[in-house]
This record gives sequence, structure tokens and C-alpha cells, in this order.
Amino acid sequence: MKKRKNGGSLFLIIIALIIIAIIAVIAISKITGDDGVITKVNKVEVEYSKAEVGEKLVAIVHGEVVKASEKISGTSNDISTVFNEKILISFLTGTLENEENPGIECLTVEPSATQIRTVLEDGEISNIYIINPKALSDKVDIYGKGKSLEDKDVFTLEAITEEITAEDGSIYTKSTGKFEIKYYDYEGKSSVIETVDLYLTNQS
Repeated sequence: MKKRKNGGSLFLIIIALIIIAIIAVIAISKITGDDGVITKVNKVEVEYSKAEVGEKLVAIVHGEVVKASEKISGTSNDISTVFNEKILISFLTGTLENEENPGIECLTVEPSATQIRTVLEDGEISNIYIINPKALSDKVDIYGKGKSLEDKDVFTLEAITEEITAEDGSIYTKSTGKFEIKYYDYEGKSSVIETVDLYLTNQS
């Protein structure tokens, strides 16, 4: 009888361990799975970071629009003379030729970027820039740590371009003045956060 009792107890213990293991597997999957708590938290964090970067950069550009409008107020000058891609990119890379306000240094040229002509065709700019989220907001400290497209997990500012055929038949790439703020995740998949104008005219 004692042997049977011990055998029965051992069987119950094994069943209990199996049940505990099943519960543990289910719990882990609910925490770490595609619909798990951790995955959902990560999604919320990345969406917040994207919104924060987009809103901050757009707000800065809009602030420069206001300053540009004030500069030409009372003159016949077009706003494009003080608000265009060359000036805005210089401001955002911290290289604006203004000792009092050289800019904010939130952009760097992406290593694989190519040169394109500006809308005014008064020079060239790069077609892709890496955004430093920390220069825009101290609330973005988890995502956007990449330094290039190759690194992934990176925010970018990318020119929307058009192909122009010159009189001699050659083709060149030109900026439309519009740029997309994007995020590339850890898998290299991109999503557009915002579209922003870095070129305006009085007719815009």
C-alpha cells in the first residue's frame, strides 16, 4: 500500500509540474509574444519617439518661417531669399554663417547620400540627412541611436526629388523643396513621420 501511495504522489507531482510548465509558457508568450505586454510597450515607445521627433523638427522649421517672414516684412523680397533648403539645412546642421545663431546641429549627412540641386539651383545639398533625436528632445532616449542607414534604428530627413532634363539632354536630380522625416526600425523598414517644406515662395 505504501508503494502505491508513493507512486500516486509522484504521479501527482509530475502532473503538477507539467501544469506549471504549461502555465509558465503561456505567461511568457503573453509577455514576449507579438501581442505580448513587452511588444506593446515597445510599440508605444517607438510611436511616441517618432511623434516627438517629427513634432519638434516641424516646430523648429515653422519657427524659422516666422523669422523669415519678419525679415522680408515691408520689402518686396520673396521669402525664398531667406527661407530655402540651403539656409535651412545649414541652420539644422549648425553651419549657418551667422556667429550669433549658427544653428542647432540636429542633422548630419548620411554616409551614402548623394548631392542634388536646390530648387533655386543656386547650389547643392545632400538628399539624406541623419537626425540626432537628442538634439531635438531629451524625451527620446531609446530609439534613433543609429548613425547611418546601415546601422538601422535611425531617424532621417530625406529630400523629395524630381528628375530634370537639361537643354543638352543630360538628366540631373533636383529638390522639390519638400522633405520627409522618416524612421528606420531595427529591421531597416521605414515609415514616414511627417512631410515638411524647406522652401517657400510668396506664392506658396
